[in-house]
Amino acid sequence: MKYVIDKIENGIALLENTKDGNKLEIDIKKLPSNIKENDVLDYDGKSYVIDNTEKEKRIKRIREKMDKLRR
Repeated sequence: MKYVIDKIENGIALLENTKDGNKLEIDIKKLPSNIKENDVLDYDGKSYVIDNTEKEKRIKRIREKMDKLRR
């Protein structure tokens, strides 16, 4: 399952499920130490791993949409 870190505040990360948009609050101690907002995390049922490839794909899609809107 993939999540995007929506925001980090007071030691809690708000994660958004990329499939259904559901939100999940989780203690940042359970996440990789180098996380930041907008990172994509892959969850295998036991642990979270940063997915930089998926993050880059999302950034590219967003940029393309913004470029289309500007035209």
